[in-house]
Amino acid sequence: VRTGWNFHNNLTMRKLQDLKVPIDFSALSGVKRFGISDRRGSSFINDCNWEITPDKPYFPSEKDYRRAAIEGESALNVLEVPITTYISLKHFFGKIIRTK
Repeated sequence: VRTGWNFHNNLTMRKLQDLKVPIDFSALSGVKRFGISDRRGSSFINDCNWEITPDKPYFPSEKDYRRAAIEGESALNVLEVPITTYISLKHFFGKIIRTK
């Protein structure tokens, strides 16, 4: 499955689990975009936050859909497979500076 505008939150990810969806392809690793308002005032259009998401497949934490469960947390039974990976400029330039 892939959600519209790459949107997800903890509620929608749990709903995929409830519907027994085995794999989701909505994550855009490293991307955070703020939504724009539609004519009714909803700001979900083009809103997504995958800023802390790994670039490899993972089973999301029940506490935070954007990352894998850590020790002591439960994981959802939906495999999240990022469809693309972005490296932030801060991360990219930080690596360049550190290598000099």
